[in-house]
Amino acid sequence: MLAKISIGAVFAEAWVMFRRRFASILVLALVQNLWAALVLVRAFLPPPWMETTAVTLLLIGAGGIVFLVASLAILLLAEGGRRFSIGRLAGRFVPAFLATFLCVGLLALPSYAVLAIADHLGAVDTIETTTAAALFLLLVLIVVSSYLLVTLPACVLEGLGPLKSIGRSIALGKGQRWHLIAILMILAVWFLGIDFIGTRLARALSLQFGFPLDYALLPAIFLALFLFFMPLSLVIGAAHRQMLRARAGVGVDELALVFE
Repeated sequence: MLAKISIGAVFAEAWVMFRRRFASILVLALVQNLWAALVLVRAFLPPPWMETTAVTLLLIGAGGIVFLVASLAILLLAEGGRRFSIGRLAGRFVPAFLATFLCVGLLALPSYAVLAIADHLGAVDTIETTTAAALFLLLVLIVVSSYLLVTLPACVLEGLGPLKSIGRSIALGKGQRWHLIAILMILAVWFLGIDFIGTRLARALSLQFGFPLDYALLPAIFLALFLFFMPLSLVIGAAHRQMLRARAGVGVDELALVFE
């Protein structure tokens, strides 16, 4: 019978990964969220520049590439310094980019379906129905994400192609679905809690000191994203380790010798 991964062990292992390389991972997490900083810069650009499609696409594209590179570096560092190299990072970038693109597409499909149904049913008329639709969308995204959760480490650490990485993530998740959903729900609650506290604090500071609310909200949002994506990357790496152990009955270090 397939062993179940432990939710607590996943978060504990993610913490161990962070402790071992905390300085490097902190720097990479800041780089990882550079796209959010670029959005902040965009907000302060003069109107003719800020409103152009070219600038928006450039910021999104550049931010997405930086985010992906930093995410790959975090995964490689968390697995062990001996496995990290610029050559390895560069060699896995294109497959990881394609795998990420496919995952985003797979997440976009149910998102579009939920939003289309909500709009058709008129679920955007009141705050209550809008909130219910948003929570339902979040639940759908969590369920779909549970199938794709370890696509990136499967691609980067196991050296698989984009489609095989998605298939590997689905295969490793068999029998672990509720545990993965629980992990993602914990992360979602963590992010929503940080965002709630940050926005309330930003509003309070704005009222207290009289500066524009947007100037206070944007840094708060950036901090919330930073405190979300860094643990998310580590938890994904830790979940991948736990799922490999549950599937094969050996440690990821031994499996890495096969992949390399």
